[in-house]
Amino acid sequence: MLPRSPHLVVLLTLTLAATTSQAHNTLASAPLRVTFGEGRKGGTKVGKPRWKDERLQLTGRQPGKFTYDEIESLEDPFPPTPAHARQLRLEYAKRVAKGKTAKAAASLGTWAFRRGLFAEAKASFERALELNPAQASARAALGQLKDGAGWQATADLIRAERAALAQRGLKTKAFLKELCKLSRKAARNGEPALALELLIQGIRTDYSHKQARKQLKPLTDRYVHHVELSSPLRGRWKASEDVTRHHQLGPSAIYALDLVKVDVSGDHFEEGGRFRLNRHYAYGQPFYAAAPGRVGMVREGHPDLPIGKLGPSDTSNLVAIDHGQGEWTWYVHAQPKSIVVKEGQQVTRGQLLGKVGNSGKSSISIPHLHFALSLQGMVSVPWRLRDFKLIAPDGTKIPVTQACPREGWIFEVAEPAAPAPEK
Repeated sequence: MLPRSPHLVVLLTLTLAATTSQAHNTLASAPLRVTFGEGRKGGTKVGKPRWKDERLQLTGRQPGKFTYDEIESLEDPFPPTPAHARQLRLEYAKRVAKGKTAKAAASLGTWAFRRGLFAEAKASFERALELNPAQASARAALGQLKDGAGWQATADLIRAERAALAQRGLKTKAFLKELCKLSRKAARNGEPALALELLIQGIRTDYSHKQARKQLKPLTDRYVHHVELSSPLRGRWKASEDVTRHHQLGPSAIYALDLVKVDVSGDHFEEGGRFRLNRHYAYGQPFYAAAPGRVGMVREGHPDLPIGKLGPSDTSNLVAIDHGQGEWTWYVHAQPKSIVVKEGQQVTRGQLLGKVGNSGKSSISIPHLHFALSLQGMVSVPWRLRDFKLIAPDGTKIPVTQACPREGWIFEVAEPAAPAPEK
């Protein structure tokens, strides 16, 4: 979610920052938190990983080198896991004791927010206003905008401006330009969720609108989803590298991954079976609901394509599940006649949806599952899984507490444990 308490003061700078179009959390070089074992006296470090044959090298502010058997676990640095949040709160308490001014309180609020301590950040911004009611950065962080002589709720003012904009009868191009301006204003003044809502409205109006798409990514990069996701697949899979950058061509797939089943050698097809669908390990593999929800869309009836051939994008067999609060998961390129759920059906976590195929437009043109999380079925957002194993280059299985698999990762998900027999 984009937290409402406090609002995203950090986006005062992020919204205007230059960004690449590549999804941050799927890059092999995206930062990781490494927890290492007693051989190193225990501890954690955060840095950009470089995967060597026999060790992991971290670069950045906390550099380090670790053999793979020294690593106890890996996780995304943001949002913090419960264990990491406890450590951060201890540090926050020390900083509170040192800061006595409104400026220090506001700075601490920003520090806490950037680390995912949203309640603590809100408390610091409110403390800043107690010390100095004119502290503008704290006002903005708490979702307030100066209107004349006083401060008003940013959301109320922006929504009033949007309603007035809709009555002006502007042509589409001019309307979208003004909508993007309102979105920037909302983000700068503590309403990133509303800023994102405005951009989604713009993209619904014109999917290819460049300015709306440009403003999206600084907002979505820090998105924390409400629904807890499990892996849609079982066994050993590789997150394929997006060498063609095809996921970056539109807002709907920026954070998507193409998942290919591999064997212990990292191969994705049987010997001599490169051009035969049923000799690819992914072909016909079951995929499952990553979370409970309602089936919002099913597309069926399109044939699998030969290896190397691309079809139109609207001929991919797929399932999309609505998990509430605007969040949808997408399961694309299913085998024809394999989907076993219907639109409107309620599904549970881990329920069988269908089988992996090679239907529709597939830039890697081999059997795989395209998996993504989106808002309103329109805008791709970051996602992460809990409790799986990363297969290191030397074959070591490293526990992952919480992360989105990176492009190039080979990871393993165990079958759910069978229920214990009744006595």
